[in-house]
Amino acid sequence: MDGAAMKSATDPETETLRRRIAVLEAENQAWRAAIDAASAGDPQATQRALLEEKRTLEVLNRTGAALAAELDLNRLVQIVTDAGVQLIGAAFGAFFYNTTDERGEQFLLYTLSGAPREAFASFPTPGRTEIFGPTFDGTSIVRSDDITKDPRYGKGERYRGMPPGHLPVRSYLAVPVVSPKREPLGGLFFGHPDPGVFNERSERVIVGIAAQAAIAVENAHLLQAVTYSERRFRALIEGNTDGIAVIDADNKILYLSPSVLAIEGYTQDELIGVNGMENTHPDDIPHVHDIVRRALENPGVPVPALWRRRHKDGRWLWLEGVATNLLHDPAVRGIVTNYRDVTQRVRSQEAQIRSQKMEALGTLAGGIAHDFNNILLAIRGNVRLAREDLEPGHPGELSIAEIEKAAQRATELVRRILAFSRPQESQREPLQLSIVVQEALNLMRATLPAMIAIRTRFAGDTPLVFADSTQVHQVVMNIVTNAAHAIGNRTGDIEVRIDPINVTAELGDSARELKPGLYACVAISDTGSGIEQATLKRIFDPFFTTKPVGQGTGLGLSVAHGIMQAHEGTISVYTQSGRGTTFRLYFPAASEQRTATKTTAAPSVAGRGESVLYIDDDDAIVLLTTRVLERLGYRVSGFTHPQQALDAFSARSREFDVVVTDLSMPGMSGFDLVEALRRVRADIPILMTSGYVRPEDRQRASEHGLGDVILKPNTVDELGQALHAMFTQLRASRS
Repeated sequence: MDGAAMKSATDPETETLRRRIAVLEAENQAWRAAIDAASAGDPQATQRALLEEKRTLEVLNRTGAALAAELDLNRLVQIVTDAGVQLIGAAFGAFFYNTTDERGEQFLLYTLSGAPREAFASFPTPGRTEIFGPTFDGTSIVRSDDITKDPRYGKGERYRGMPPGHLPVRSYLAVPVVSPKREPLGGLFFGHPDPGVFNERSERVIVGIAAQAAIAVENAHLLQAVTYSERRFRALIEGNTDGIAVIDADNKILYLSPSVLAIEGYTQDELIGVNGMENTHPDDIPHVHDIVRRALENPGVPVPALWRRRHKDGRWLWLEGVATNLLHDPAVRGIVTNYRDVTQRVRSQEAQIRSQKMEALGTLAGGIAHDFNNILLAIRGNVRLAREDLEPGHPGELSIAEIEKAAQRATELVRRILAFSRPQESQREPLQLSIVVQEALNLMRATLPAMIAIRTRFAGDTPLVFADSTQVHQVVMNIVTNAAHAIGNRTGDIEVRIDPINVTAELGDSARELKPGLYACVAISDTGSGIEQATLKRIFDPFFTTKPVGQGTGLGLSVAHGIMQAHEGTISVYTQSGRGTTFRLYFPAASEQRTATKTTAAPSVAGRGESVLYIDDDDAIVLLTTRVLERLGYRVSGFTHPQQALDAFSARSREFDVVVTDLSMPGMSGFDLVEALRRVRADIPILMTSGYVRPEDRQRASEHGLGDVILKPNTVDELGQALHAMFTQLRASRS
């Protein structure tokens, strides 16, 4: 036999055909027996044979039709067993068959015909003995005229012969049921209490039924496997929190998993048949088209995707997943996208990036501020000295005034930059926002074009907030200035509202960063041109501006954002192209109602000839401070090198009444110098100044007993007041 013939002989389809032929041969043998009887000259025997074979064929046909229509395994095996008992005249029969449950575990089950199930309930499963083994292994038929006398029977370990209580069996017939692939599916077992009941015809009939049963059982197993698979698939789909969508090549939604309701707020029926682009963010549509294109070009290859879709309640969701082209798979015929809601993760990443930018800017600001404040201190201090040296009405007064204005603007710019790195330095107190906001608007009114109207609506029940009034001024003025620029040279309105608002978890995106509770909300709306989506993404980025060069620093909104975060609030923006923009500022209600105390005027700062040791690494600052303090009545010894100052102090420590040192100096920091000075003289009073102070610097200064650090460029005024207050306290303690 050649290779092709061998292949066809073992092919499952050929095996199925062979089994059907076996059934036909069994039927043919029955008719041949009837013909042989007729030819023997016995008409009555012929009639009986024909009737018997007619009945056999009718039962076989009914059984075949029933098996072809039946896919339930339990009913199927019962049909086969009942037919076998009827056809061969058995007293009872059993069909032992293999099956697999949903977990993949295999079991040997059985069904009975002609006997109650209890008749076999107490007996163990038949073992692989000489009688039962060939049937379960699918190797051969076992027929015995009297099983009780068969030498192959009764060799089991538990029983020698028929077990007690067993149905009386003498005639025995067992036929294996084998799949088209020659895999054992089970066995048909028949018995009768009388000997010699079963013959070759019985074998042929049961072989025919077994062939039909094998095909039917195999089909039932396939259906069972598909059913189990569908159940597992459905359990995975319906129990999965991720969304699963199937679309066609034209983006029409063919299928959505039930989890889409939890993710997007829509039911499956609301979206199936809809174009998948309908709820996609306009900015992401080109990206989604590109994802589909790449999936179509690469069948079976997962394509990563990150895009936005609108929730049923109107908010935008960030979705992440993979799209796989399975259009070629007959079971799917679509592009399958597995996705999940990653909105919170994306927002956290955006917040982290913004925080990193702020941190980087704060580090940069600290370095710039230290040197820049030294320069400003020298400018502003010398301006003060120059003004004192000029006679009233001197022509140079105007120039000095302009220099002072420029220095003041530079000081304000540095302060705005430092808002990133040290927002916690704000001086907060319980405030009525309506008063502070109105003050800021009054200041702004003179700077705004006359065609822009400012309208206010302040709710009377707005709670007090714990805030820094200067920083509130700054935020309001920055946003109002931007609103005026958005309106431009046209007539327009700026509306400022203050209302109480109770923030809950369901409030939405505008307050997603807030803890639940009572807040005061300042809403500033304009009738300007609105903000483009591309600009909106970067609106709070430091140094980002859409204004022409020289008309904006790009710090206004980023500073406002930093201030609101420092106040444990947030800032949100809503805009419509051509219709204007609304900024909302959320301030948490003050938990404590404190009464603000009025500050008294600064006392006189004149000294009484006290000796001051002053150290700063900037020559200009040492010269300026020396001149200023000497005019206030102090004796000053100035140094630009910490080691030289320490040497001088070590040589004559009792000659100095106080030490004033800068914080950041090369070679030796201010704190290192303080420790060295205290080792020489523990009771020496020390003050510290710096152009940039970090929170940890204030903490360390407190640990050294230095009190607050005087921030440049305010050293000229504050240092004089600090020295006066310190010496006044020392004199009081000694008296």
